[in-house]
Amino acid sequence: MSLHTCVARVVLPIPAAPNMHSPCS
Repeated sequence: MSLHTCVARVVLPIPAAPNMHSPCS
């Protein structure tokens, strides 16, 4: 799930899930 979230964060920066970008990096 983190992988999908990571991509989603890159495609559209979601300010509601800033922590989700942490695992992606």
